[in-house]
Amino acid sequence: GEKIEDWVKDPDRNLVSSCVEKVVMPKLAEIIRTSYDPMSTSQTVRLVGVLSAIVRDFPTLSWKSKHLRLCLSAITELIKDSLDHDVYIPMYTKALMEYPHSVHLTFFQRQFYAALKLFKNIVTWQGILSDGVLTEMAVDSLLNRYLLLSLRANNDPSDAVDKARVITDWMPDPWLKKSWPLTSKFGMFVKWLEATGSSGNLPRDALQEAARIAKKLGSDEVNEKLRMKL
Repeated sequence: GEKIEDWVKDPDRNLVSSCVEKVVMPKLAEIIRTSYDPMSTSQTVRLVGVLSAIVRDFPTLSWKSKHLRLCLSAITELIKDSLDHDVYIPMYTKALMEYPHSVHLTFFQRQFYAALKLFKNIVTWQGILSDGVLTEMAVDSLLNRYLLLSLRANNDPSDAVDKARVITDWMPDPWLKKSWPLTSKFGMFVKWLEATGSSGNLPRDALQEAARIAKKLGSDEVNEKLRMKL
């Protein structure tokens, strides 16, 4: 019978792969441009799965393929457009946010979670889009500009630390290695953790969590500083 090695070397397999590259990929790029919503987690997960399977199963396709790069460019542009038009963190006075069921606090929280969802969807592309492009969108444009703004404005520092935990837990593992060259991009996040942990407003468990997050983000110095306050 035919062995798997024979199938891998079969020129017909390359023919099918070439057809996918030249016919299917341009169609897929057009579908992405007209239909993909970066705010949708289900669409993001499915699309990541489709593109990963295509590269895995078709030998003439790689991440350097022209038509595949058109798909990735379309995805990047759509995410940037979503960052420009779908993310908004309202700024209210502390008085307006004091009441747990106020319309202002409800809207503030809803907008934070929408931005957080987009953050999760963006980092889902890790390993497909380049880390440079991803961190520019997820960290520079979303975390440092919007999510941190929301954490700073949060009247409940324990809740803010718990949200910081969620953000950090969703970060791709390679980003949290000390050898990762873009660790400096977390500087604003770590400074916020240091300031929040040093404020004297955190209960012990939240302070421990802030120290753990700082360590996870590569800052042993802030981790030690916060642990000394326990």
